[in-house]
Amino acid sequence: MLGLLVDNSIVVLENIDSHLRMGKASWQAAKDAALEVATPVLGSTLVIIVVFFPVLFLTGMAKFLFSPLAVTVAGAMAGSYIFSLTLVPLAAAFLFKNRKPQTNEKARGPLAFFQHFIDWMKRGYQRSLEGALKFKWLVLLATLILFVFSLFTMKNLGYELVPQSDVGQMEIQVRLESGTPLKTTEVTIKEMEQIVRDELGGDLQQIISNLGIFYDLPAAYTPNSGTQDAFIGIQLKEGQAT
Repeated sequence: MLGLLVDNSIVVLENIDSHLRMGKASWQAAKDAALEVATPVLGSTLVIIVVFFPVLFLTGMAKFLFSPLAVTVAGAMAGSYIFSLTLVPLAAAFLFKNRKPQTNEKARGPLAFFQHFIDWMKRGYQRSLEGALKFKWLVLLATLILFVFSLFTMKNLGYELVPQSDVGQMEIQVRLESGTPLKTTEVTIKEMEQIVRDELGGDLQQIISNLGIFYDLPAAYTPNSGTQDAFIGIQLKEGQAT
């Protein structure tokens, strides 16, 4: 995110440096450079904002998690665009006053290798750009093919933040008449367990029942409130849905 905020200013500063190398005064170079890249920088800024715009239409938990992020990114990018075309050119015009770029100065020391690498990348980009413009219809056709291919891959993408899952577990909560003795509750639960075993058959992996309550620390970890309460935990075998 921090890199996106400074990208606009970097583009403007690079263009100001290019205009200074043309021999222009700092104020004129800053003005011409800012006006020259105003539209491209606006386009790149709007693209980033548009990417986050659909987040505002989310619902449920995803809306509360990501909507503030989308608003923050949009506001930050808008501020970055404004500052890159106002404060940055103004500061550059003042700081670069009576200074000319040293076009013949060569990098020395550890920076020399880095500068050679940048120059090599520039030459490679220039050659690839010339080739793309020469065979522009081929480039457009390849882009269209990739776009169509991406449409087929969308069917395998998920559309939920927390999709529903089935781990094959069930819980039955039982409440008998208030004041029912624990032994009576136990008999009822055993009958219910047998019914569950008969219904599930071979799909049942495990069944656990919890009856009554201990009036101590364990009471905080059970939904039971007395001897009349119980719950039955059921675990199905792997691959079986509830």
